[in-house]
Amino acid sequence: MIFLPYAVFEVTAECPLACRFCYNFHKAPGAAAPPPSGYASSLRVLRELYSRAEVGTLVMSGGEPFLAERFAELVLFCRMKGSRVKILSGGCSAGREEYRQLMEMGEVFFQFPVHSADPGVHDALTGVTGSWERSLRSIREVQDMGGDPFAVTVLTAFNREGAADLFDLLMDRGVKRVLLLRYNIGGTGAADPAGLVIKVDSLRSVLAAAQEYASAGRLVITSNVCTPLCLIDPADYPAVGFTHCSDDLRKLPVTLDSAGNIRRCNHSPLAEGNLFRDGLEAYFASARPEWNVRPDYCAGCDRYAACLGGCRAASLQYYGTLARPDPYVEFCR
Repeated sequence: MIFLPYAVFEVTAECPLACRFCYNFHKAPGAAAPPPSGYASSLRVLRELYSRAEVGTLVMSGGEPFLAERFAELVLFCRMKGSRVKILSGGCSAGREEYRQLMEMGEVFFQFPVHSADPGVHDALTGVTGSWERSLRSIREVQDMGGDPFAVTVLTAFNREGAADLFDLLMDRGVKRVLLLRYNIGGTGAADPAGLVIKVDSLRSVLAAAQEYASAGRLVITSNVCTPLCLIDPADYPAVGFTHCSDDLRKLPVTLDSAGNIRRCNHSPLAEGNLFRDGLEAYFASARPEWNVRPDYCAGCDRYAACLGGCRAASLQYYGTLARPDPYVEFCR
């Protein structure tokens, strides 16, 4: 049986937010609708997954997972199979009782967004007035029951300033771990990436502030969207954790939707197999040389093996080809 340290399940596409930066490829201009979802289809996928693999951490994503039909039962199924469960929530669709029920299952973790110390900036990014307050309330409710939720901040042109204020707010609210995600081009924002992306000089400023707070032990901060190393050098921010893509499929966050389609990550629009038709063994055994095409932009770069040109799933989303590097290269200046 295959062991997956980490797998993502997109349990629903429904979401009460209208985030300007939503990366979901179904939100891109002209994209096809996601497959229908419900309790029966979700349980069918999860049963098939666990018949083929042991999963260390099962990440419930969406959409908004709490809007999925009989969501708590799906989480319980994964817990009974031995997986830790991490829920990526917008923080506006559940409350204390839902969190309590899930936390009583043990090894269930939560991630909630806080995009700015300024409520108006946060709400403008999510498209929903009051979402800042509701997300912070969700953080508090989970903490009150002994939980340790992550905060996630998507960095854009609209919240590029005030990083220190944001980190101070999160520390004041008892948050210990922060995920910094630069907006990764695709989804809703693909209609106007130039107006949405955080420019590289601003990104460096945010990371410099993150380095200050992390090096002092005040917060654990990670930068979780791979950025081309010619733009951001992790060595400049040694206290901040960085992730990068891999050409090894087993090191990527295999992602499943409610139809059992398999993608190499939750940013990729390309289904490279189907759990019911192909199984996981065939997916991991498949050679996908198109993902390993070295873009002309990266020719001669001695750091390419570590970088791979940034997020190539973003290249596929935005350009429709893997022959170009991460589109952040084009829009970061």
